[in-house]
Amino acid sequence: MLVAVLLSSLVLLVTMLLAGCGQSPAAASKNAPPPVPTTPPAAPVKATEPAIAPERLAAARELLVSKGCIGCHTVAVFPEAQGAIGPNLTHIYTEAANALASQLYKDSKGVASTPREFLRESILKPSAYVCPNCPSGPCPDHVMPKDFKSRLTPEELETILDMLVTFE
Repeated sequence: MLVAVLLSSLVLLVTMLLAGCGQSPAAASKNAPPPVPTTPPAAPVKATEPAIAPERLAAARELLVSKGCIGCHTVAVFPEAQGAIGPNLTHIYTEAANALASQLYKDSKGVASTPREFLRESILKPSAYVCPNCPSGPCPDHVMPKDFKSRLTPEELETILDMLVTFE
């Protein structure tokens, strides 16, 4: 008799589980949460250049001051950088990308193929390509110092470049 009671209890339990705890399959589906639409994940966006850490930005800003860059160049986010001789650096990454695509650059002595390389070249070999637009008109050659290779350590140059590539 005990076996019969256990067996019937087991049958009742299985029946209830299969029926959704007393609900018909139609009723169970009405109470179920709506299916979440699945969309394929978006492809990861590859950053052209990494964002600069705040301490690196501060170091780059200090280099612009200590190396005299702010005497000739404007950077809108740095109030002390209001130079009116050389190109405005506020959007220099975008301008570098545009310059690389220009016929003027292709006809120059420049060899850069990325905006970062262009900026490096502009600092270390400023006569390779002379920016056509300065605050007072066409940029003259031989105004940008040509000795930054000896005035900047490789780390200092990379710090400055890390900042410049964020100026889109």
